[in-house]
Amino acid sequence: MIEDNWDDGICYNVYFKNTENKEFFRSVIVPFGFSKEEVVNLFQSNFKATIEVIDVYEVTDIWLPKEFFKIRK
Repeated sequence: MIEDNWDDGICYNVYFKNTENKEFFRSVIVPFGFSKEEVVNLFQSNFKATIEVIDVYEVTDIWLPKEFFKIRK
């Protein structure tokens, strides 16, 4: 069955700027059920520099092999 080998995920696009006011765009894939707020927190906590998230929006649902979702909390 699909559920035995695949996990549902969500692809979000994240727009942000750094302390020098340079704007960036990145896509991030997280487990299904992550809210926009959780994406912002996860994204900000993984940068060494201070960033300001401008916008986050959901792009699409995805499937990834189970071994890809090993997120540290």
